[in-house]
Amino acid sequence: MTNVAKTTDGYIIQDAGGYAIFGTGSTIEKAWAEVVDGVGYFFDKDGEPIDAETAFHHQFKAYPATAALIAQVADHGGAIAWDIVDGIATTINVE
Repeated sequence: MTNVAKTTDGYIIQDAGGYAIFGTGSTIEKAWAEVVDGVGYFFDKDGEPIDAETAFHHQFKAYPATAALIAQVADHGGAIAWDIVDGIATTINVE
């Protein structure tokens, strides 16, 4: 296997539990805006409403991502297998 440098094409936002990718975008802000638009309201573990900034810092993780992963999320949704290689979110398959 050759060592291929991965480049980023944007960002993904994943829930902190690791269940799914909730948003993608060319910047973290655009990816987060997609999450906010899709989720609407955020709640803490006790069911109390929390603001989006608190949710971002406590309930989600942002990663730089490859174009292939962003395309895979667009095609198949965020409940897919993926990996982190050298700090970059990428597809499971070699890109």
